[in-house]
Amino acid sequence: MSYTDLLVKIINIQKSKPLKFSLIMKEKQYKLNDVIMSKKNTVVSKKTVRGGAYISDKFVYQLKATVFEPGIATMLSGTMLGPNFDFDVLEIRVENMGNDYGKISLLTNLVNTLQKQSMTELTMNIIDIKQLTNF
Repeated sequence: MSYTDLLVKIINIQKSKPLKFSLIMKEKQYKLNDVIMSKKNTVVSKKTVRGGAYISDKFVYQLKATVFEPGIATMLSGTMLGPNFDFDVLEIRVENMGNDYGKISLLTNLVNTLQKQSMTELTMNIIDIKQLTNF
């Protein structure tokens, strides 16, 4: 199954049954809440290198989620482009997909965070997807 086909399957399954999403960082697992996955148009008209740092296409699959973990924004600040010259890749694990799909790992780039009193909202671009045999 192709990258795009699998992402579309996840989006469709998520509409009909709850999936479990977790951020894996520094060998710890953080539960993601209120996860929304969608396909977004970008401002470019063709695939291009942006700022010499990353490749942008005409669209991107994006994941938005909330984390209720104190201090996670500080840990995540080192993963975003801006304070750093490169994006770090963050892994999001998806469970409850069903036996046909196994376990899924989404590889993402963090593009925005919004810290509120008791939670942090994350916006990530999905750059790759893997079906895992174990985790």
